Amino acid sequence: MAENPNDLRVETLEKESYLKPAQRQELQENIARDEAYLRGHGPNGQPLAMVPGIPLPNADMVRENLARDKAMLEAGTPPKLNPLQIRQHMLKLKELDADIKEGMPSIDQMWRPLGANIDIAIAHERVKKMKVKARKTVLSRLDPENDEPNFRSKELLRTNDPPTIDLRQYWRNYELIKWQENATIEGEDLPLDDETFQRFCQFKAADCSPKLIKRDLALSEAQYAQAMTRLQALKATMAEAADEDEDVLPPGPVTSAETNGHEPPHDLAWVKAEIQRRHLVHRSIGEALGIEKGTIGNMLAGRQRTPATFINDMEAIFAKFDQDPTTLRVHEVPVVS
Repeated sequence: MAENPNDLRVETLEKESYLKPAQRQELQENIARDEAYLRGHGPNGQPLAMVPGIPLPNADMVRENLARDKAMLEAGTPPKLNPLQIRQHMLKLKELDADIKEGMPSIDQMWRPLGANIDIAIAHERVKKMKVKARKTVLSRLDPENDEPNFRSKELLRTNDPPTIDLRQYWRNYELIKWQENATIEGEDLPLDDETFQRFCQFKAADCSPKLIKRDLALSEAQYAQAMTRLQALKATMAEAADEDEDVLPPGPVTSAETNGHEPPHDLAWVKAEIQRRHLVHRSIGEALGIEKGTIGNMLAGRQRTPATFINDMEAIFAKFDQDPTTLRVHEVPVVS
């Protein structure tokens, strides 16, 4: 027996489960056939005794099947709603839709299987599970004959807007923190793992906007601030280390006297090896040197003449990058030569 249609509590609605229109129609056809059998008629209304080759059905078995099908049909049929109940269900549907959208990962996040995006999707599934089921019940009651496959799917609510709250806080037993620029952070923040921090540094090196970084890495305001603090501390540590080792400076440009006496000067092969060792992006080196896009690749391939100061400039760029890895962009996946 279906629950009272006036009871719109989520814990009540989520327990309801209705049959699809095609399933109810099949049960109705079975019931009509069994009732006809008990009256001694076939599906076309002809008396069974006059239909050659069809044995008379077992009446007890037919009654048993008939009772089972009627019970299934009654339990699986949505109740009929009066105008007042329809209005109440429409208001409940609007409330559930707004609630389910909170914390729902965007379409873009669902298509990008990053660890953070997967966590957000799982957290939303667990936190909103009961309300998603309740929404299906409300839709089935409002439009019981709708046989569209995706009619009750929560995917119809998904947009390309990133979530405004972080449901992982609920999932991991932390207090809910809203992702707002000037939000007051209370309670314990989620830790920032090393892999996410490394990608954060790459985004900052590429001068990406905070909005883009938070969206692509699924960072809350607190996590973004945590990453910035960590990056600044890293820069300060590297600067202190450079001050302590100021007597051990990288070798300066090789002079002709040094060339004639001992080691040969650095050449293009050395520059290429150093770029590959650090996994640097050519375009970011060109931007640092102030030259046009593609010029670095042409120089390293020998298709374009290099300036006299090129080797010295590259040595300075490498030294600066080794002190502060955010000065140049690196490949996410190392490029094999």
